[in-house]
Amino acid sequence: MTEKKKLEVHEYTSYKESQNRVKDFSQEQIMILKNFLKEILTPETTNGTWCPNCPEFKQSRTVSSLIQFHLGGDILCCRTRQGSMHYWNLLPNEQEIDLTKEEFKFSGDSPSLHEIDIVEEGRVIFKDTRIEEKYEILKEETQRVLKERGMESLWDLILD
Repeated sequence: MTEKKKLEVHEYTSYKESQNRVKDFSQEQIMILKNFLKEILTPETTNGTWCPNCPEFKQSRTVSSLIQFHLGGDILCCRTRQGSMHYWNLLPNEQEIDLTKEEFKFSGDSPSLHEIDIVEEGRVIFKDTRIEEKYEILKEETQRVLKERGMESLWDLILD
């Protein structure tokens, strides 16, 4: 069954079309993504103090951008109770996934969901070039690890 799904996704020339063919991601697929992130998130990709017990800490902006790059959809954002910004994804199938929400257990902060914004398509969310550099490092590491596994994108990882 998994092999058939993989072929369905890749038989379309436009990856935008293939994204719309996927129904909700299962909890298993989300865990695959979370575990993959734990492999590739490093002190070089964090936007704060590195926390080996919580690699997702201060990485929501770069991770949501990575997910958008590979899986499409929109990036959602809101302020946290401590005034930071938190980012997560709204996939093309309208499913929200937040792969970095574990950071709130570590930080003691929480999202303030009263005002949620969609990051406009094409709007650069990397106002700070250091964060953009961290994103590029994360993107390169993602491609390196996927290539080692004989994969091209996160689609291959979750549909494998």
